[in-house]
Amino acid sequence: MRLLITGGSGLLGSNLAFMAAGEGMATHAAYYSYPVKIAGATTFSLDITQASDVFQKIEKIRPDIIIHTAAITSPDVCEEDKDLAYRVNVTGTGNLVQAAKITRTKFIYLSTDLVFNGCFSFYREDDTPDPLSYYARTKLEGEKIVAANSKNYCIVRTAVIYGPSIQGGSFSEWIIQELKEGKQVPLFVDQFRSPILVTNLARALLEICRRDITGLYHLGGADRINRLDFGRILAREYGFSEANLSPVAMDDFGFKAPRPKDCSFDISRAKKTFQVRFLGAKEGISRLKELEDEGYSEQLRGALHGVRPQ
Repeated sequence: MRLLITGGSGLLGSNLAFMAAGEGMATHAAYYSYPVKIAGATTFSLDITQASDVFQKIEKIRPDIIIHTAAITSPDVCEEDKDLAYRVNVTGTGNLVQAAKITRTKFIYLSTDLVFNGCFSFYREDDTPDPLSYYARTKLEGEKIVAANSKNYCIVRTAVIYGPSIQGGSFSEWIIQELKEGKQVPLFVDQFRSPILVTNLARALLEICRRDITGLYHLGGADRINRLDFGRILAREYGFSEANLSPVAMDDFGFKAPRPKDCSFDISRAKKTFQVRFLGAKEGISRLKELEDEGYSEQLRGALHGVRPQ
């Protein structure tokens, strides 16, 4: 199986490429602004906003499956630079979809829980999206492009992704680093989501590849939880005091982009379809600590310099 992953230097894309290559898949990982080398994988630069670059490289690789994780994911950046957000999240997705259509390549598209307005809880796949931010609107537009132009596709809406990254700064890494430095960590008490461990999500995506799963799925953790309670579980697991975790309201931050207050998932459909078990926050954070103790984070960063530890 020949796999092409966009966003190969990002949190999800890098973990996914590392794991896929480790399982013996012919893995090609594309990056744009952060060059990487992943042992066992072929990495290359790709500007998804340029149709000629996309068509040329996909025609050369002719992957069986494309997993499209690349995006401008900051809601505030998207709100401030709508042209950039549209070019990457919409035009870029369209370029990849058209190239996949020509090469008859299965297309897996990563979307977001933020396509919902947050007026309810436990959103299902058949609930009507109502995005509040420009970022979420571009991701929903990407979903529509995929569904309208692909015969063999899977759209995956996911939530906050946490876990080890090559660049640092994932949600969990940020909390841990701040606590290590003895800083106060402001965490929302009024936003509820279904955070998922990056390796848990990557396992599910590889299952989509192996079993040829199609359609629309909500892939998140098994819990509806606010960021403060998530931080408390993380602090306890890593042996930090919870005293440095500060409860704050989302409205107090003055974000440029509006954000929904509850976009938690109902993952019943995913549970029925997937063999992978989706972890709740406590189990997911416990697994994260195990991965670090087992040296996974070091292996990930080592592999991203072209060296896969034995």
